[in-house]
Amino acid sequence: MSEDTREAARQVEEFFSQLLNVSGLDLEMEVKDPGENVQVQFSGSDSEVLLSNNAKALDALNDLGNQIFLRRMGQRIEVDCEDYRLTRILELELLAKNAAEKTRLSGRSFRFQPMPPSERRTIHITLAEEPGVRTESRGMGTSRHVVVFPDASG
Repeated sequence: MSEDTREAARQVEEFFSQLLNVSGLDLEMEVKDPGENVQVQFSGSDSEVLLSNNAKALDALNDLGNQIFLRRMGQRIEVDCEDYRLTRILELELLAKNAAEKTRLSGRSFRFQPMPPSERRTIHITLAEEPGVRTESRGMGTSRHVVVFPDASG
């Protein structure tokens, strides 16, 4: 770990520790640097606060941390709780493959519910090499969603 990354991880840990103290939430935090991004992993009895409503609070913490640390240090962070993001990626990959299969069999497009950019990206990457379908993001702002279309060229 470079000295710059070590300093970023230290500042990220200090920031989220202060946030936890003020919030009064019963959460533990682990900060680690696996390479490109500093990762913050929360766990504890109040995890549901971060994970409820499709993890909107977790996403907000992630966005806030990135706004602060990208601007201050050029460092991207990833905030997670109880490995929600890994579980969500696996779920999205399965949903994407099922949508592709439905699209191929029916010949009709499949529209996902609106989702954040990272989740849309997972759908696009999962189906990029999938034969017989193609994906597009449609909509604006919080209504942006992925549509899976039949693709005769695949």
